[in-house]
Amino acid sequence: MTLKRGKLIDYEDIPPHLKNEAQDIVENVLLLSQASSRPRLVHLCGMPGAGKSTYAASFVKDHAGYNLVQFDTVMEQLCGYRRDCAATNLPDAFKSWEWPARAIGYYLLQTLLENKRDILFDHSATARSHLDLIDRVK
Repeated sequence: MTLKRGKLIDYEDIPPHLKNEAQDIVENVLLLSQASSRPRLVHLCGMPGAGKSTYAASFVKDHAGYNLVQFDTVMEQLCGYRRDCAATNLPDAFKSWEWPARAIGYYLLQTLLENKRDILFDHSATARSHLDLIDRVK
């Protein structure tokens, strides 16, 4: 992923057939959260299977006000992903929906940053662009 014009992703970069669903996901998170006078971003990263998601669930439970951004959670909210899981198998559905979920997840992350929300961002952070992302947010 390349940062462009100071943004993680533009709304226009989300596949057209998912824009309404993406907007609903983002608006729901914003409605259920509050702005912070000193917004914080916690970037939880590590190898797949290291326990990030388990830790993230505990962290959010113990730290009221944090918004959890996980690409898998975004994917699980997409109607097409759920439909494909029921019709095919999980690995095939994951392959089809991983990148759209990432685009929406970055859009969610950016919107939360712009709206001064506290965030726990849970993902692997294996690409150089993920380090660039953190530098841009500082």
